[in-house]
Amino acid sequence: MPPSPYCPECQSPDKQWPTLPGTATVFSFAICTHDPKTGQPYVYVPVVVDLDGAPGARLVSNLGGIDADDVRIGMTVKVAWNPIEGDWVLPIFEPAA
Repeated sequence: MPPSPYCPECQSPDKQWPTLPGTATVFSFAICTHDPKTGQPYVYVPVVVDLDGAPGARLVSNLGGIDADDVRIGMTVKVAWNPIEGDWVLPIFEPAA
């Protein structure tokens, strides 16, 4: 991450986009308690996840569907798609089980 014209391991320009399982492991997280735009109280959890099936690839996203106090490093999460505008969606994560 981010995609580049060359493989980061061997520098080959030949690539294959893998099909990933849609799961990941929480590598790091923060608990934020205020909306960054308005300053109003609002709890959200930005995470850095290690993507399963893509060794070395990490993604920054948000974690939902869980109480902030229950988030742990090493927990398994799955991708969920958050519609943002038109046909656009944003990958977010939620607990896997």
